[in-house]
Amino acid sequence: MAFAARKLEHVQLFGSERQEYEQYLEGLRDRASFYESTYGDGHREGEKKGREEGYREGREEGQKKEKRQVARNMRALGLGVDVIVQATGLSRAEINELT
Repeated sequence: MAFAARKLEHVQLFGSERQEYEQYLEGLRDRASFYESTYGDGHREGEKKGREEGYREGREEGQKKEKRQVARNMRALGLGVDVIVQATGLSRAEINELT
């Protein structure tokens, strides 16, 4: 209802008042467009980079967990630390910390 009332006021303006009002509205649209193109694009790009980084970090952590589990299994089978280091790429210290 309020939108309709504003539209009616706009339609009822004459001459220079109407032109000034239309210029005002155009200025608002320009500022909104500027904001969206400047900050909106940057925000979306930041979100995309954040998702990609989170995905990469999650994948790396998952791979590390898998290597630790393989090392645990190899220790349970009685394999030596040197063999486990070579097979998993984990350090001796990482393997010795496993339970």
